[in-house]
Parts: sequence; C-alpha cells; structure tokens
Amino acid sequence: MRKRREEWQQDINARQRNIVFPDTAQNEGRLWRNLASGTQRLTIVQAVGAALIFLTLLGLAWREAVWTFTFSTSGPLFDRLMGTLASLGSSVVIPLELLAIIFLLLRWRVRRAFSSKERSHRPSRP
Repeated sequence: MRKRREEWQQDINARQRNIVFPDTAQNEGRLWRNLASGTQRLTIVQAVGAALIFLTLLGLAWREAVWTFTFSTSGPLFDRLMGTLASLGSSVVIPLELLAIIFLLLRWRVRRAFSSKERSHRPSRP
C-alpha cells in the first residue's frame, strides 16, 4: 500500500513540474484532449466558479443599465429604454458575444482537429 501511494505521489509531482518542454507539451496535450472530449463533468467548485463569473458579468451589465437609464438619458420612458439598450449593447453585450463566438469557434476547431486525427490513426478495415 505504501509503495502504491509513493508511486502516486511521484506521478503527481511529475505532472506538476511543468518546467521542461516535454512536460509542458504533455500537460497542454492533456488539457486539449479533455476540452475536446467533453466527457468530463464540471466539479462543484468549477460550476460555482462559472456561476460566479456569470453573475458578476450580469451584475455589471445591470448596474450599467440602471445608471444609464437613471442618469444618462432623459425624456419619455420609451426613449430612455431605447437609449439604455443601445448603450448597454455597445458597452457590455457586444464584446461578450464576440468572446463567446471566439470560444465556440475554438472549441469547434479543436474537436474537428481531434476527430480528423482519430480517423487517420484508425486501422483500415478490409
């Protein structure tokens, strides 16, 4: 039992080194394989972290909308709402949409690269 634990600790230490080229390449490869497979579920900590990021961005957008609606626009209610939506779209929503599109394209490209790599490594059937 003790030998198995020591082997496990050595494995963890080897994975955490990440200072020599082969180690960094191996760790990066593991990262992209895990991202491409999509089979691993988020842990509780990861889900809470993603939720906090989302809620923070939502809170910032809400604060910006309230400030714009209250102080930056004037006139009838409809004009104030339209001005708020226009400023919110240019300041928060559009950059976030662009980032989401970039990440989705990256995920699609990684999956496509891995699927073509898997097809090329499969032995041909007679």
